[in-house]
Amino acid sequence: YLVGVVNTGGPTHLTFKPEWVDKLPFGLKLVLKKMFRLDQNADNQLFFDKCWELALFKNGDLLSKDHVPILNINGEKDEVVPIEEIAFLQKQGIIQDSLIFADDRHVASRNWGIHTKFSVDWMKRKMSIIS
Repeated sequence: YLVGVVNTGGPTHLTFKPEWVDKLPFGLKLVLKKMFRLDQNADNQLFFDKCWELALFKNGDLLSKDHVPILNINGEKDEVVPIEEIAFLQKQGIIQDSLIFADDRHVASRNWGIHTKFSVDWMKRKMSIIS
């Protein structure tokens, strides 16, 4: 059974909305289209629909009062996953801890050493609760 989850710059919901997908870097769009087995010139609406299928809260799918603790980490200037994802999860009733680096980008890559150690310590605390 899970005692905690660390999410480092992972998308959950807002990332998959058409208005955000449209802003994604060109190379990432190509990767997603390949993953969906779409031609690189595929219709935008089809591409947006495929992306939206990845959203985790379309129909309240993940709403549960029994979810495990979550630690969300990211850079505030993330160009791939909007930082608003963290606030969105809170609005959904997801209890979480957050570590946000104001001057960093996707996955807070410039602060990897800091948040990796923080994540390990956070997980150790969660594991000590069950021992």
